[in-house]
Amino acid sequence: MTRPAPRFTPRLLNLESRDVPAGNVTAAIVDTGFFGLELQITGDDLANTVVLTGKGANVIEVRGIGTTVNGGSKAITFTAVENVRVDTGAGDDAIRCSNLSFRGTDLYEYTRLDVLAGDGDDTVQLAGTTAEDTSLTIYVGGDDYESLVNGNDRIDITGTTVRGPGFGLSVYADGNYAAENGSDTISVSNTTHTFSGTDGQYAITNLQILTGWASARGGNDSLTLDHVTADLSAGAVYTYFDIIQGLGDDQVRLSNFDLVSHGRYDNTVDFVVGEWEDYDGEVYGFGGVDTIEVSNFDLAATSPEVYYNYAFVNFGAEVTRLNNVAVEADGLAFMFIFTEQADLRNVTVASTDSNAYLQVASRGLFDAPTAFASTDLRLTNVHVSSNPETAPSSIEVYGGNEPNRITLVNCSADVLFIDASYFSLYYPAAGDDDEVTVTNSRFGEAFVSTGIGDDSLTLRNNTFGSVSIDAGEGDDTVSLTNCAFLTADLFGGDGDDELNLTNNSGLFNIDGFEE
Repeated sequence: MTRPAPRFTPRLLNLESRDVPAGNVTAAIVDTGFFGLELQITGDDLANTVVLTGKGANVIEVRGIGTTVNGGSKAITFTAVENVRVDTGAGDDAIRCSNLSFRGTDLYEYTRLDVLAGDGDDTVQLAGTTAEDTSLTIYVGGDDYESLVNGNDRIDITGTTVRGPGFGLSVYADGNYAAENGSDTISVSNTTHTFSGTDGQYAITNLQILTGWASARGGNDSLTLDHVTADLSAGAVYTYFDIIQGLGDDQVRLSNFDLVSHGRYDNTVDFVVGEWEDYDGEVYGFGGVDTIEVSNFDLAATSPEVYYNYAFVNFGAEVTRLNNVAVEADGLAFMFIFTEQADLRNVTVASTDSNAYLQVASRGLFDAPTAFASTDLRLTNVHVSSNPETAPSSIEVYGGNEPNRITLVNCSADVLFIDASYFSLYYPAAGDDDEVTVTNSRFGEAFVSTGIGDDSLTLRNNTFGSVSIDAGEGDDTVSLTNCAFLTADLFGGDGDDELNLTNNSGLFNIDGFEE
């Protein structure tokens, strides 16, 4: 019998890896003296990928993905880590940190997590960072404000929890001159800072995101902040938020904010998003067509026995949309909105013992070139209140010099001031046809001025203590329907003006309208 020939079966042999690592990073513990033991990780100009994983309080494992660590491929674990500094240099780098845990022995210890990236399209991810009995500062950007200059960068910070006083939680993304070139994406979510302390202690929450605000360059950046919580109680409490973009068409989205600040002798909340002007007249954040969207935002600065207490909120962008926003303080409560298009829904600004103030204004209040922009400002269910025995509450609305559309529906305050002609004080030849409508609202006093142009002013179903209307120069139409007031002063100004009065109650003083 003839045996069959043996069948040949091909096999693949395992060979040594021929992968070329994307550079090398060095990692070491360095005693910095004042700031304690710091884990320093330094990369090169290649595309480094570095992963930092928390293995317990102050214990961190460092490994590379396609990148060697101290020349080797194995992960290295470091203990007694008090601070971390990662600097990967140029290249399309990825830095991923997860479950880092820092625990201090002193309430006022200071922990810093610096993540620096240079030129290139970089990705930085920080997830699940916790700090107990120590302050935590997260700085993502460039050393001395010089890195992250070029490239389309992405920064994700999520799940950060801090329980402690002192400087508490501070998050800085990008730095003053960072993200100048490129369209960058920054996300901060599920971030919490809590502390309950004594009169002799203090607590600070500081979140700062700057994308080229001091630069003459920029990109179309996207900033998203979601589920940010601060609940602080101590002798002195300070809450600072600065989110300022540079040139480019930038998008800023804030949602699900819950900030409670209870400082018993000093309580300060500063919340600035977008374009703004400081006390010295310096303007920041202008450039591009920017959009700010804010929803489910609650800020409370409560301290009935406080020596110094206020809440200051500023939003500045070409387009501003607010929904379900509440700002409350025992002291001063201010909200400023500088915009060209505003849609405010369900907004409350309230003070129990001092001024409560909302101002919605054309961006031209900041610089003359934009004073001629038209505005479309709509306020729905907006209420501003204070203790009238201490100080009145007010809503002020300022338009530009091009056609303005200003609409208020179901709004209230002690004082309403609408000036669609504000810039005609400085540019007498400017002005256009404005449309102002106020319905279903209640104010103690109301002052409305439309200035130059063929303007239309409609007041319907409102209650006033007193109302004063100046239609200004032009062929204007003023209509009051179903309004109740004690006195109404109506001035038509120059031009063929028309006045329509239907079912109103109160005493009229009328001048300058056609018979």
